[in-house]
Amino acid sequence: MLDRAMERMREQFKAEGRLEGKREGRLEGKREGRLEGKREGRLEGLEEGVFKGKAEALIMLLENRFAPLTVEEKERLFQLTHEKLVDLLIKLYTIDNIDVFWREIETH
Repeated sequence: MLDRAMERMREQFKAEGRLEGKREGRLEGKREGRLEGKREGRLEGLEEGVFKGKAEALIMLLENRFAPLTVEEKERLFQLTHEKLVDLLIKLYTIDNIDVFWREIETH
């Protein structure tokens, strides 16, 4: 009888231990998930900021060199890939007029 009572207590302690372990595991998982999410969010924000900065630099250079761009033209530049923006920033100084610039976008 005493053995049965001890066995039940052991089983109860095991069950309580498992529940506590699961709770701690969930909390740790949530903490790790939040930290990973913050890291990913910062990285995505940084990448987006770099992209926007390049698009804005290209707009500023185009407007300074040729003429003000329309809202639609600016939006078009923001739809380009990061690689294409870099390519256009480099090629900008070899382009003679804005029409050549827009043709350069259409060819890629």
